Amino acid sequence: MNDPFEEKLRALRPAAMPAGLQERLARPPEPAARRPDRRILWITFATAAAACVTAALFLHSSPSPATTGGTPQLVAERSQRVTSVRPLSVVTDESKRAWRLVEVQWVEEDTLVAADQPSAVQLQDHYRTVVPVAIHFD
Repeated sequence: MNDPFEEKLRALRPAAMPAGLQERLARPPEPAARRPDRRILWITFATAAAACVTAALFLHSSPSPATTGGTPQLVAERSQRVTSVRPLSVVTDESKRAWRLVEVQWVEEDTLVAADQPSAVQLQDHYRTVVPVAIHFD
């Protein structure tokens, strides 16, 4: 392709370098900022690792407050209760029997009571499922 602009660019010759730039390039490079010695980095890393290992061993070996006075006595109680029943629809199966689909929601509660301290913990798990209920079979 003959592009007049590219031909003009090819015809151009490089210009002379400015004196200030030529002088800066001729000087030897300035020394870079001193980097920390590798030995100091390794000593810092080893000290931090030793501190982490010491803390982990201390936390692992120290007895917890719950186990210092013996094993705590717990009384547990479990209960379940239905919170809601909601009818959804009526369907028929391949035998032409009618089924009512019902959504059932319930809660399971676990209660833990400490025998040596007046404290209790109650855990609740909420569940929901769809249950088919037979309407009438002959």
